[in-house]
Amino acid sequence: MKKILPGLFFLVGISCGSTNDGDKNQQYFADLLKDVDRLKLIFFNKGDTLSQVITDQQHIEAYKELINGKVDTKNKLKCDSTGKIEYYSKGKLLLDAFFSTPMTGSRFDKACVTYTLKPDVYSTLFSYRAGIDVDDNYYKLRSSANRMAADF
Repeated sequence: MKKILPGLFFLVGISCGSTNDGDKNQQYFADLLKDVDRLKLIFFNKGDTLSQVITDQQHIEAYKELINGKVDTKNKLKCDSTGKIEYYSKGKLLLDAFFSTPMTGSRFDKACVTYTLKPDVYSTLFSYRAGIDVDDNYYKLRSSANRMAADF
C-alpha cells in the first residue's frame, strides 16, 4: 500500500494539471474572440470561391464556440479543407480556421474545423448549430451562383 500511494498521487496530479491546461486554452480562445463583430465564410467550391460575410451576433456566437482550444482525439478526425472561417474584430483579422463538411464537398464523413496558434494545431468536430449554418450558407451561395451562371 505504501508503494502504491505515491504513484496514485502522481497520477492524480498529472490528471488535474492537464484539465487546468484545457481550461486555460478555452479561456484564452474565449478572450481572443470576445470582440468578434464579423465573420467571413469562404467556400472552396471546386475552384470557384464563394464567400459570405456574417455580422449577426447570434450566428457569430455559433462559430465562436468552435474555437475552444480542444483537440478531439476520441474521433480521430480526418479533415480536408472545403472552406475557411475568418474571425474579425473592428476590421482586424484575429484568426482563421479551415473547415470541412460533407455538404461542402469533404471526402470525409465528419464535419470538423482546424486552426493553428503556432506551434499548436487544433481540430474539433463542428457543433450542430454551426454545422447547420455553414451548410445552409453554402447551399444558398451555390444555388445563387448556379442561377447566375444559367442566366448567361
